[in-house]
Amino acid sequence: MTEQKEKGTIYGIAYNKPPYSRRYPALVSILDDTPKAPEGNSIHKNVSWGGKWNSVYKEAAPYVNITDNLVDMDPLIVDIEKGDFRLKKDSPAHAFGFKPLPLDMMGLYKSRTRANWPVEHEVRTTDSKK
Repeated sequence: MTEQKEKGTIYGIAYNKPPYSRRYPALVSILDDTPKAPEGNSIHKNVSWGGKWNSVYKEAAPYVNITDNLVDMDPLIVDIEKGDFRLKKDSPAHAFGFKPLPLDMMGLYKSRTRANWPVEHEVRTTDSKK
């Protein structure tokens, strides 16, 4: 906080001046009220199935906007056993505007600039006599 008060920056970033203030206008006043609170965070249009969800600390809960999430209801996943996590066309998640994730663009894929599956490494040994 000392740097923020003396220099108007946090870690050398003038968060309240352009270009940051133009791109992220909410940052300009981020330290004014309750700077450690998660104000403005939103958990919106998520699908959760078969696990713990929504563990927001009670102290943080008043600051977090949690809306339109599918929880504790079968989201109708195409085929979990085969790793097909797309949602079926009649999934209840579509009723609140859930947008499908581009699963075909996620994870490992063939590329000359990335590791490919299976990842192969050359194992080097060290010679302890050198």
